[in-house]
Amino acid sequence: MEKMKENLKVQFPETGKDVLDELREDDAVNQKYGIHFMLASIPIWIGICIVHTMPLSVINQNLCVFCFSALLVPLAYMIAKLLHIKFRYDENPLSKLGLLFTCNQILYILIAMWAYGQASDHFLMIYAMIFGGHLMPFSWLYKCKSYMVSSIVVSIGCLAFGCIFGAMAVAVFMLFHQILFSVILWKQYEKIK
Repeated sequence: MEKMKENLKVQFPETGKDVLDELREDDAVNQKYGIHFMLASIPIWIGICIVHTMPLSVINQNLCVFCFSALLVPLAYMIAKLLHIKFRYDENPLSKLGLLFTCNQILYILIAMWAYGQASDHFLMIYAMIFGGHLMPFSWLYKCKSYMVSSIVVSIGCLAFGCIFGAMAVAVFMLFHQILFSVILWKQYEKIK
């Protein structure tokens, strides 16, 4: 274990930074803090807001949420192309860790699937809280406290809005959060690029 710690503390001679810190910063710059995924979620949340204004049953509204969710990766891919972000950044091994952080959310979607049938009125709140919770590890990966703050704000905010005001309030909260968070991430990227 000590040998592994020593290997990770190897410093780049030109910067004096640890290898791990250098890899994290490199991933943050080349992935632009993952902004393509945050931007891709905005039209999805717009669609979710629209669906919650329609005279559909709660089950059908929730089904639409699942359908919209399937658009995330294709939209993120297209936005990555537009913003010149490498969707797969194989040059940095930590980029694969980011994919693992994202895939981790898939396991939690099982909770949302349970809520779909058993707690339909709270489905969107649970779905949004899962989304918020999955952001936390990216604060470490990108060395970006905004992800940590966002994770906490989304999880607590969705719980409060969902319990007090209902699904439509959660959808509107998430839409505005994603717009604001995307702006914050872009400004952070502009500072370090």
